[in-house]
Amino acid sequence: MPPGRRGIGVRLPSPGPTLLLRLHRPRLAHCRGGVTTRAAGRAELPSWVWIYIRARTDTDGTMVSMGQAQPDQTHPPDLEISHDLAFQQRTWAVQRIGWVMMLLFVVAAAVGLFSVGPLSWTQTRDPEGLIALEYERFGRYMAPTTLRLRLEPSATSRDRVAVRMNRALTEDLEIQHIRPAPERMTASPDGMRFEFDIAARGEPANITFSVRPQSIGRLRGEVGLIGHEPARPSLFVYP
Repeated sequence: MPPGRRGIGVRLPSPGPTLLLRLHRPRLAHCRGGVTTRAAGRAELPSWVWIYIRARTDTDGTMVSMGQAQPDQTHPPDLEISHDLAFQQRTWAVQRIGWVMMLLFVVAAAVGLFSVGPLSWTQTRDPEGLIALEYERFGRYMAPTTLRLRLEPSATSRDRVAVRMNRALTEDLEIQHIRPAPERMTASPDGMRFEFDIAARGEPANITFSVRPQSIGRLRGEVGLIGHEPARPSLFVYP
């Protein structure tokens, strides 16, 4: 080795371009430009490291120069890495389930399973087919919503029609506006009575109730014509 340079003195058995060394960690730590291995995010050296050293030798096998040490790619070092493959696989499975649930939640909200949307609106009718009530099956507490009452031609054969809404529904829903406005409203122990003038007898008529839920949970009620079986709407109100 040239004077003034420190290194590892090795005598080769025969002339050759490379040398395979197995160095103990304490010795390797004193080498300039020593090999550094990385494991689990930190610099760490194993107890023994296989390295290749390119060297030039003279004819009698004495090393005259030594190149930079390189890690052995054919024999990878025995890195001290702690891992739990089973735990990692369970973590991946939980992550995938979470992604699927988030996607389903977004899709459900978009189609109206939590509030306004294509699947939110539904319709119920009375047994005689005189009225049809359209409403949102899902609502929000204190958020405005609409009840759309359609009177069929068989229900508009007279100049005036009376609609009844039972007490349970009027207590759970605050009525804010009615279009068209009723000619008369009467409160009774079993609910509210609304009387409307019919502009065109024998023609369909529409009445819109703008309401606001006052309760949380499942709301059930009755809406119908006086003297006839009512339609029974059922809606769910979220907080």
